[in-house]
Order: sequence, then C-alpha cells, then structure tokens
Amino acid sequence: MTRVQVCGVTNTADALMCEEEGVNSLGFVLFENRMRSVTPSMVKEMTSQLSSSISRVAIIHHKDIESMMRIALQAEADIIQTFTKNLDDLLLLQDHGFRVINSILIDVTISSLDMPIENFIEISEACEMILFEPSKGGIFGGIGIGYDYRSVLPQYTQFCNQFAIAGGLSPTNVHEALDLKPHTVNVSSGVEDSSGCKDRQLVREFVRRCNVSVIVEKVDI
Repeated sequence: MTRVQVCGVTNTADALMCEEEGVNSLGFVLFENRMRSVTPSMVKEMTSQLSSSISRVAIIHHKDIESMMRIALQAEADIIQTFTKNLDDLLLLQDHGFRVINSILIDVTISSLDMPIENFIEISEACEMILFEPSKGGIFGGIGIGYDYRSVLPQYTQFCNQFAIAGGLSPTNVHEALDLKPHTVNVSSGVEDSSGCKDRQLVREFVRRCNVSVIVEKVDI
C-alpha cells in the first residue's frame, strides 16, 4: 500500500488533522528562507500529541553532517530527508543510526536527473528511499510543479530500494504517480487552502484516492 506524506506542516492543528485523516508521515522544512520553514523546537511542539505510528521527517538542506544530525535530534525526527550528492554523507548518517531519504531533483526543463546516472545508482543504494521531486531554475520543494512521472521515472526507479514521488501532486492527479507503485507519495501545496494551511477536505480526498487505488489494484488481480 502506498504511503502518504504531507510536507510543509507548520502548525499543531494541521499535524493533528493529518493524523486523523490517515496520513502516514509528516515532513517539516528545517532550513531557512522557505514559506513553510519551521524550527526544531516548533516540530517538537507540533508532534508532541501525535502517536508513534506517524513518522516525523526532518527535511534539511545545505547543512554539514553534524548540523543535520543535531537538527534531527532536536526535532525528535524519525527520518532525515536530505539533498546530498555525497555518498560518504549518506553512509555517515546511516552509521550514526539515522534513517535517510535522499531527494533527487528532476530538472523539468529537460525531464532528467540533475546528476550522472552512475552517481544516482550509488546514492540510491546507500539510503532507505529516494524521493524524486521537480526543480526549475534551481528552485525546488513545495513549488507545485508537476512533470510526466510515467515517462520520466521508470528509467530510474529500477535502481531504487524504495522510492517516493513529489511534484505538483493533488487529489485530482495523484493517480498518475500511483501508476508507478511508489512506496510513498508526497504532497504539500496540493492539499493547502488559500491561506497556506492544510485543508482537511483536500487531505481526506488525497488519502482516499490513494486507498482507492489499492482497492482497484486488488480487484484487478
């Protein structure tokens, strides 16, 4: 069954609502200058009332390894999601007992990875899961830009232990990503209202459509 991660959570009410609606993990943006940025202490407060069944993911960018580990520990996160292209960094995080998701950017202007395939294969083998997400002009993360998941990703997913898909997903198009049978689908702006808060009805519908996909697949079998 494909898991659902809601990213860019910024307040306790949204965190609790997401758990109530069946979301499996929450992603917290723990780097600066993003509209959804939060601090480790905010994450601790937001997640203090959540059950242990929902994963807390610390999304960290442009930090050295020691800083990543310190931030994740301060936030009491279960998983570090990073953006490194350095194999040694991933191995070191795992050596220290951290579960690691590594984000790999898909340049939507060329519909391709932003790194050589050889490097990608090494990195995919060194982390728990690869997250594919789009970038445009060097901008990424919660930007609401989609791409042709079904034509771009299959050439890369074959090398992944597990993979997740992000990028412009919403209740109306998540089926396109689900066709590739990812471990997780990530959503942020696609379940937000005009104020930037997570919308219960949109979250509920997103989760429902992921669950419906599983039911249809079982019926087809």
